Amino acid sequence: MIFYNYNLGLKVKGTANLILKNSAQNGFNYDIAPGNVVGEILDYSGGGTVTNASPWANFRFEPSTTKILPTLLKIFLCRAVKATKSNKRKQTMKRNNSLAKWAAICGLSVTVQSAFSQGSLTPPGPPGPMMKTLQQVEPRTDVLTLPGDSQTLYKITVPGSYYLTTNIFGVSGKDGIRIFANNVALDLNGFAVVGTGPLGGNEGITSTLTSVSNLLVCNGQVTDWSSRGIDTQFGSYCRFERLQLSRNGFGLSPGSTATIINCQATANQSDGFELKEACLIQGCVADGNGRDGISALFGGEGCMVKDCEANSNIGNGIDIFRRCVVVNNYCSGNRANGILAVASGYQNRIDSNHATGNTTNGIAVLSANNVVVRNSAWGNLAGGLTHGCDADLAINITNIIGQRICGPTVITNGSGWENFGDYFFVQ
Repeated sequence: MIFYNYNLGLKVKGTANLILKNSAQNGFNYDIAPGNVVGEILDYSGGGTVTNASPWANFRFEPSTTKILPTLLKIFLCRAVKATKSNKRKQTMKRNNSLAKWAAICGLSVTVQSAFSQGSLTPPGPPGPMMKTLQQVEPRTDVLTLPGDSQTLYKITVPGSYYLTTNIFGVSGKDGIRIFANNVALDLNGFAVVGTGPLGGNEGITSTLTSVSNLLVCNGQVTDWSSRGIDTQFGSYCRFERLQLSRNGFGLSPGSTATIINCQATANQSDGFELKEACLIQGCVADGNGRDGISALFGGEGCMVKDCEANSNIGNGIDIFRRCVVVNNYCSGNRANGILAVASGYQNRIDSNHATGNTTNGIAVLSANNVVVRNSAWGNLAGGLTHGCDADLAINITNIIGQRICGPTVITNGSGWENFGDYFFVQ
C-alpha cells in the first residue's frame, strides 16, 4: 500500500498494490505497472483549484506552480492532522480502557479522565487491619486444650472442627477422646492416639451417645487400645478416612450408614472392620487380624465392600449377611474363607473378586438367591483335604451363578459372566 506520499516521481513495478493519495512532480510522473489498484491521477501542472477530486486521487503538478501547491499541501496537511488526532483519541481510549480493566481486577472503583491528575492525597480514613486474626488462620480447636474427666482424657462436647497438634498417650482405665456431640470433624493431623496395650485403656476414640451422627474422623493412627480403636457403633452417617488402626481389640466399629475410605486395620485382636447396616467400605486393607478382616455378619445388612484387600486374617477375609454387594476385592491367605456369604443371608451380589490361598474356600456362598458372577479363585484348600473348583467356588446351586470354568483353557466364546477356578483334586 502506497499512500500519502510526496514524491519527485513514483514507480511501481509489482502488482496487487494500492497506490492512493500521492503527489508527484510533473517532470518525473507516475510509472505504475498494470495489475494494481490506483487512485485516479489528476494533472494540475498548470495550477488550479481542486473541486471534485476523488478522495483516493493521486496528483501530478509542476514545481513552479504557485496556486496548486498550497492547495494540495493544505488538503494533505488537513488530512494528516485529522488522522493524527484520530490516532491520539484511539490511543487515549485504549489506555483508559486498560486502566479501567486493571482497576476492576484489583477491586477498585476508578474514574478515568482524559487528563490524568494526581487527585487528593488525603487518606479517606485510618488504615484497616491488614492481617487475619488467629481464629481466622486456624478456626479449629486443638483437642489438647479440652478438659477430660475420670473416664476420658479429652471430651468434645460442642459441634465443630477439632485437630491434634501432637500424639495422645493413653492412661490405664481411660478412653482417649470421647465425643458427646453431633456434627464433629476430628482431624488427627498425622498424629497417633496410643493406648496402653491389651490390659490398659479402653477405647481410643469413642462416642457414648446412642444417636450420634455426622462425625468425621481422619488422617492418623489409633493403636494399642484394649477394647476398640474407634467405636461409634451406635451412631449413623459417620465418615472415616485415611486411618491406620492396629493392635486394638476391634479396629473400627463405625455404626450404620457409615463411609470408610482408604483405611487400614492390621493386627487387631478381633475383627478389623465391624460393619453395621448400609455401610460403604472402599479402598481399605484388613491384614493379620485375630478374627475376620471385614465383617458384616452382625447387623451388616445392605453393605457395599469395594476395592479392598483382606489378607492373612485368622477368620474370613470378608463375610456378609444379606443384601450386600462385594465387588472387585482381593482375599488371600485367610485361615477360613476368602469371601463367605452365610447360610442365613440372601440377595447378595458377589462380583469380580479374586480369592487365592485361603485355608477353607475361596468363595463360599451357603445361602440361596444371590448373584455370583465374574469371580476367580485359585489354590484354596478346603480344610487342607482337597482343592479344586469345589474348594475355590463353593456355591449353593440355588443361586444365579456364572458358569464355572475350571483349570487352564482357551475360551473361544463365552457370556462374560463366568467364574474361574482351579481344576486339581488332591487327596
